[in-house]
Amino acid sequence: MSNVLILGFTGDFTINFVHYAAYYNYIIEPRYKGGEEELYKFLRNNIIYPKKALRKGIEGTVIISVYITDKGLNGGGVKQKFGKSLLDDEALRVINLTTNWIPGMVDGEPYNFTLNIPVRFTIEN
Repeated sequence: MSNVLILGFTGDFTINFVHYAAYYNYIIEPRYKGGEEELYKFLRNNIIYPKKALRKGIEGTVIISVYITDKGLNGGGVKQKFGKSLLDDEALRVINLTTNWIPGMVDGEPYNFTLNIPVRFTIEN
């Protein structure tokens, strides 16, 4: 009898299995020491609402894109400008003061990541 492959069986009905090992990266994203809560606490304590923006009633959210390496924060830039450079500049200034970053890892090795951090400016009465 010849060995004819039909739906995974050979002609003598021996089952042939092909083993495929799935491979997934083990990823741990970088984080601020103490977590997101500590990061936003740091931002609240250090952001100085620009006086000109206060006078004009300017509010909004600035998205800051930061590059985290195995050494920590390696600079940041404004990813999504709100169109109000006063708010953009202040958010970027304070984000660049952060130092307590825990680097990200991929498969147990340090890895560089880009994170986007929203910084919301609101005027409270």
